[in-house]
Order: sequence, then C-alpha cells, then structure tokens
Amino acid sequence: MCLLLFCSSEIINTEIDLIPVLRDDLYSIHLKKYQEEGKFVSVNYIEHIQPYFSYILGGISDAEGNIAFGMINDSNPDEVFASTFLKPLLELTYDFISLYQDDSIKETRESLDFLLNIINQMNISEAQVNLKSLSLILLIDLKNVNY
Repeated sequence: MCLLLFCSSEIINTEIDLIPVLRDDLYSIHLKKYQEEGKFVSVNYIEHIQPYFSYILGGISDAEGNIAFGMINDSNPDEVFASTFLKPLLELTYDFISLYQDDSIKETRESLDFLLNIINQMNISEAQVNLKSLSLILLIDLKNVNY
C-alpha cells in the first residue's frame, strides 16, 4: 500500500499526490472488487470516504497541503507506512464517519464496514508479519542450540 515516494523525506501535496493514490488503492483495488462481488454496493468512495481523508490530511499538513514521511526504520517502508500512518488514518476516518454521520443509513453503515474490513486486513497482515518474524527468530535459536 505504500509507494516509496511517500516513505521518504520528500514533500508531497496531500490533495495532488496522496489523495489520488489512496483513491486508486482503496477504491480501484479494494472497494471496486468488493462491489463486483456484491459487497459494500452503497458506498460511494468520493462522497462517503474521501472528504474525511481530505479533512484529516488537511489538519496534519502545512498551509499549502504539503506533508513528508520520514522514518527511522526504512528497511520495510510498506509495513512502517501502513502501521504508523495509513492504519491510523483509516481508524480516524472510521471514527469521524461514525461520529458525524447517521449509521442507520445504509451508505454510512457500509462505508464503516468497508473501512473496518480494510483495517482488519491490515491487522491480519501485521500479525502474519509478526508470526513470520517470530518463526524466523525461533528457527535461528533452534539452529544455535547444542544438543
């Protein structure tokens, strides 16, 4: 989910650079696929989700809408970007929609369900990465055991 462009100290514009990539990723790759399967059919990404991204990103960017993503651990930029920026952005968006929209409306409910689904997928991916890391550590430890 992370382009290397975003995992550097280069300044990017949230509306010009980041919002379109989020739309391509979340709508074109995920939501569109689900909608073709008959899930989340009431969700209009541009109307129901993207305005919240714009609002939240506007609050954390400078006056011109610019932001930079520097990171200390750049050995796995996708994982770091997803866990430290993208997942919190999705969680905040979920919170904002649940606070400011009527969740008895089908479009709102399905938008929330879609975001929760993506967040859960990210949690599962993080758990799998952690399990793989743990397995690798255990494997190395077992190789170093003298019988």
